[in-house]
Amino acid sequence: MFCRTVIVLTSLPLLSNAADNPPHWAFQQLADAPPPAVQDTAWAKTDVDRFFLARLEQSGTRPSPAADRRTLLRRVTYDLTGLPPTPEEVESFTASSDLSTLNIQLSTFLDRLLASPAYGEKWGRMWLDVVRYADTSGENTDRPLPHSWRYRNWVIKTFNDDLPYDEFVRWQLAGDLLSQGDPPDRAADKTVATGFLAIARRFGHDIEKDMHLTFEDTIDTMGKSFLGLTLGCARCHDHKYDPVSQRDYYGLYGILQSTRFPFTGCEPKPLPKDLVPLMTPELQVRLTHWEAGSRDMDEAVRNAEAALAASRNDFAASSPATVASGKVEPGQAQDIRAEGGKVVSLTLSKGEMLQLSILPRGNYGADSTGVEWEIAESGGVQRVWSLAADFLVDPAAGGSGMQHADQHGNAAVWHLMDLVPGPQLLTEFIRDAEKTPGLMVWRGPEPCPTVFINTKNEIAKFITITMPPRSVALHPGPSGGVAVAWESPVNGDVTVRGRILEIDPGGDGVEWRLERRPSIAAALTKQKEKVLVLAAAKKSRQSSEAAKPAAELAYAVAETVPANARIQKKGDPKEPGEEVPRKVLDIFGGAAIAADAGSGRLQLADWLTRGEARFLTARVMVNRIWQGHFGAGIVRTPNDFGTRGDPPEDPVLLDFLAARFIESGWSVKAMHRLLVLSAAYQRAARGSDQSLTTNYFPRRRLTAEELRDTLLVVSGNLDRTPGGAHPFPPEAGWKYTQHDPFAAVYDNNRRSVYLMVQRTRRHPFLALFDGADPNASTPVRSQSTVPTQALYFLNDPFVHAQAKTMAQRLITSAANDTERLDQAARALYGRSATEDERTVMTTFLTGTAAAIPSLSEPERSIEVWAAWLRVLFGTSELLYVD
Repeated sequence: MFCRTVIVLTSLPLLSNAADNPPHWAFQQLADAPPPAVQDTAWAKTDVDRFFLARLEQSGTRPSPAADRRTLLRRVTYDLTGLPPTPEEVESFTASSDLSTLNIQLSTFLDRLLASPAYGEKWGRMWLDVVRYADTSGENTDRPLPHSWRYRNWVIKTFNDDLPYDEFVRWQLAGDLLSQGDPPDRAADKTVATGFLAIARRFGHDIEKDMHLTFEDTIDTMGKSFLGLTLGCARCHDHKYDPVSQRDYYGLYGILQSTRFPFTGCEPKPLPKDLVPLMTPELQVRLTHWEAGSRDMDEAVRNAEAALAASRNDFAASSPATVASGKVEPGQAQDIRAEGGKVVSLTLSKGEMLQLSILPRGNYGADSTGVEWEIAESGGVQRVWSLAADFLVDPAAGGSGMQHADQHGNAAVWHLMDLVPGPQLLTEFIRDAEKTPGLMVWRGPEPCPTVFINTKNEIAKFITITMPPRSVALHPGPSGGVAVAWESPVNGDVTVRGRILEIDPGGDGVEWRLERRPSIAAALTKQKEKVLVLAAAKKSRQSSEAAKPAAELAYAVAETVPANARIQKKGDPKEPGEEVPRKVLDIFGGAAIAADAGSGRLQLADWLTRGEARFLTARVMVNRIWQGHFGAGIVRTPNDFGTRGDPPEDPVLLDFLAARFIESGWSVKAMHRLLVLSAAYQRAARGSDQSLTTNYFPRRRLTAEELRDTLLVVSGNLDRTPGGAHPFPPEAGWKYTQHDPFAAVYDNNRRSVYLMVQRTRRHPFLALFDGADPNASTPVRSQSTVPTQALYFLNDPFVHAQAKTMAQRLITSAANDTERLDQAARALYGRSATEDERTVMTTFLTGTAAAIPSLSEPERSIEVWAAWLRVLFGTSELLYVD
């Protein structure tokens, strides 16, 4: 779990000038003391438990019993992903009651949660709260920030990737400076990370004249986010309570003043500028070269297509003779038989061909047809050729498989062909088509005609088709058939067996035809060369198109001319005072930035994570992680570790965790594992007291995002794809003013972390359920209980939509109301319904149905059940996590 070499924390000096005047606890080196001794050693599962249990034993209190498995699973799933566990996960996790295996099972489940993309979405939202993320600028027109979403998605990605937290900090302050020599994708990530600085709020009418306020906002957020210090208090004078001077403030101010912030636009200067391109400066040159190469590739494709089309003339003298034929009705199957139902028996010469064609009878759109085809040698060594078996040896033999060998060592025995307007080999091979593992597809220039094979030992389902294991199917095209031809490698008698099965529901039947024809091997071989030339030309063209240079822009910062700042008397930029060198805080060394060191952002980042401030940086983050699991931090004021903040309830535990955090390589996921696998975390819940001396685990209400995401999950409407850019109006048309500022709500069914966040007009749902304030760092969500929240579940269109969708699914999937209630309870609460709930439900459903007699079934049942689900959505059991 802990992978890096242990850092010798005792090498740091006490930050005080007098031995009898020790500094404030937050400014001291880590006191990495061992866990205390406890009496009940059997209860403690981890070292964390020893700290917790020691406090309880000191007060004569016993820890509460362990939470039941259902409660624990719901707790950890919401804590790590912000989503409810599925009914199947609850059933699996609660199947055993063996306490000795609980942590093993929980550890396995924990690994799955931490590997889920939902983890980064949940914990990324926590960090976005702290850094007051928004998609608009905040100045008096509140202009959109069309590119800030890249920073949001970077935060989510880095939590999922478990980027070491020290690197997480460094990239946000100096990622662009750290990206030298990196490959483009990693360099882009590091540049996007500086969105932490760029998203600072803009102020006033002409934001270029009020950048001092933006710098103040940045310093304040930087201090609270990384150090848990209110640095902004030193803008106008020395900090009244903490050892942060006005010189410290303007030392940091100079670092920001030497950094180029992107310009968001404002009323007198409407268009943005100074966004950072994620491509190289040579982008235009590369585009010019790309366009020239693209024209050459287009010409190569056209020439190859013309040559292939001309090759059809080589088959003009070869006409097949029908041996057997038939028609297959929708959903039916038919054996391959000659007239009168006779088995097909033939005498063939080496090189002669048997061609099995599938042709549409009407609309070709749903004519996927299973083909079982076997040719058996009647004499000689009695070899057998099987379409499925021969192709399954190596479906993509030779890289395309359009001509395929048999299992007896003969090359190019099988040929896959489009029949319109004459035989032509299928030109394109696709592996794992339709995102279906093991599905191999061959087709022509259009999606149909097609030959596909399921190579897996299990059923393959894609689009509307279900293919048996290890089977072959053909789909004709809009203008005619598709064929598989077998070229006889022997002279002698053969017997043909097989079946034609229509496997595509909704089809109108197909025709099939078994034909005998003279050898066209030479023509096919000649055509294959042209097919491969065309395929290579198209592949080159596609690769070139995919590699087309594109200038993506990041809302990020960059270096500019470095310059020291002057103190602003009383915080007024019009009253400059003495110049202050760019530097870090005196309390942590006060090192100045060298004149030739650029802005100093890189030195600042190193100071926070590798220098004298690193132990405070670690304390602040582990406190946030603890808060995310236990409801409140060990320090109850997570953004203020200064003298006016709350002291830690257990400073030794806090330092113990900070030391473990650094030892683990600053791994946030390792800290989750340490806390979740503790007995302290696994206690039963009661009340909301979050003190370390409380024997019960504190229950909490779902956050706004968790509540909205839960409603989307249980209704089946949640879109799990990551969000991207918001549909802002094109920048060229922006005419926002202070009297007509930007305002919009872009709702979607993705996770709530991807909703557009506006600074001056909060999203209605997030505002109602105490979402974060995007104007200031939000270390702890406030919690209100107001009548409008209850009314929301009854009246809001979003809730009505989720309830109706869920009601439709319940009515379709369950035979009666009792089963529907059980399904609903398992989805919402992770348990079966109780008798009391069944009684109340029956009364409610009967009364509601009587109130809407004008509706007919099934609409009335859907409306009645949707109304009942809205009641269940607003229950405390759903809204609270025990």
